[in-house]
Amino acid sequence: MAKMKQSSLEATPIEVGALILENIPDMSSLWALIRASPHAHRIFRKYREQVLQFVIARDIGMILLPEAMAALDSSELMRFESVDGEVLEIPIRGPWQGDVLSWMENWYIPEYKIMMRWGVEGYLDEHEKEIWNEWKDRHHFDKTDYLGGANYLPPKENMLQLWQTHKDVIFIANLCVGETLDVFIRSFRGGDEPLGPKGLYTLEDISLVERQRIFRGIYRFIIFGNVFAPSTENWVGLDPCAWFLCQFPAWEVEELSCIFDFVTDKILLRWQESEDHEFSRLSTDLDLWKLEGKMYFFSKDWKQRYFRRMQSSSATLPIKDLRAILQSKKGLLKDLVEKVGDAGEREFLKEALEDNPGNKPVLFGGEMLRKDAKCDKDHIPFSDGVSGNDSMSANKGYIWADGGYCRELYASSTSSEPWREGLRRAGYVFWGSEIWGDKGTFIEREERGMRILKEFPRPVFEDQPLSVEERMKRCWQEKVNYS
Repeated sequence: MAKMKQSSLEATPIEVGALILENIPDMSSLWALIRASPHAHRIFRKYREQVLQFVIARDIGMILLPEAMAALDSSELMRFESVDGEVLEIPIRGPWQGDVLSWMENWYIPEYKIMMRWGVEGYLDEHEKEIWNEWKDRHHFDKTDYLGGANYLPPKENMLQLWQTHKDVIFIANLCVGETLDVFIRSFRGGDEPLGPKGLYTLEDISLVERQRIFRGIYRFIIFGNVFAPSTENWVGLDPCAWFLCQFPAWEVEELSCIFDFVTDKILLRWQESEDHEFSRLSTDLDLWKLEGKMYFFSKDWKQRYFRRMQSSSATLPIKDLRAILQSKKGLLKDLVEKVGDAGEREFLKEALEDNPGNKPVLFGGEMLRKDAKCDKDHIPFSDGVSGNDSMSANKGYIWADGGYCRELYASSTSSEPWREGLRRAGYVFWGSEIWGDKGTFIEREERGMRILKEFPRPVFEDQPLSVEERMKRCWQEKVNYS
């Protein structure tokens, strides 16, 4: 039978074979066929860009494709700065502050058609509706384009870059699922049940919708970092950063918060691992420590002064650097943290997530504030009203955490609610009704969140009595005394 399929494929005309390859569902299936069939390989070589354009777009999915395109586009945002009146020839990552809102207004929002999804008209008075209608006319906004699954594809020449970025997102998502789903399963148990053993979870253990939610949070983490990359520019205020968050429904901002908490926790652990690794490396040869000179990076003073900001600044690292840190590649953490530290002073995303969005207008340039906008529950796309089993709607966990009365408009920060930190530790905003079941209903949300933090505490900043530098000095003194 396999031979018949092989021979029938070999007999397929090249043009027909190209159509077959274009309709393969995902990249792993495409690579498998190309490896198995010399004829398919020949067809692929001839129609490579065309085939990749369709298969990669299909694999990423139309829900996430605009986010992936925005991540790629924003990674190429550069500027040239002046020093002593001379323009630097070396491009610097990130746009000028004044260009950020322009990029969001004229590229990111129209490409994603973000406003359409959450029925913004319902929050507006007549004057605000006029502003909204002008925006739609200016960008030729048509709701049916998105709802009908308009077939728009990225440029062929960008597909491999797009796919590489998506693979990096998959890598981070797998780490995120492995930790947050384990915390969720073990913490959302019966009242007297003992804490079970750690589970091993990957993206294969969750649904397509759950994967889309996690991917979306990671993509926006990347986009935020690309757009607000630290620089020598003196940023004034948080408006552009906070306005970025105001483009999304409230639960999607919480997705981004979950990713931010996860990444900053990982950076903290990597820092501690890096300290231990450096001490182990140098303690085997104390003469090496003397040759390498002062260890300012691993000094207690430097860590106390700069670490917290460096940890938050990880939100502006390019995805390649971020993945390298999460992969624990030796020697990279110090270089990358110093690079971020030399460039900027702001904890961009942390501060934006803590900012009060209620004082921002519903629409940029409008007058009605978000905190004053009406909250019509009929507007909120909760899928079937209970489960939230599509990636565009709030999931059961978010509705429960908001007491069953959540508003779609992002109008208040959750950073001021400590128990939410525990729920984010469990990735509560990602999981669908099958994983949730009736979990959470028998314990109050505040109690549940604080219980998670107690059972699964986030990594904490270790103010060790001795820094690596001090430990090395002690080792050296012991060596001197012994000799």
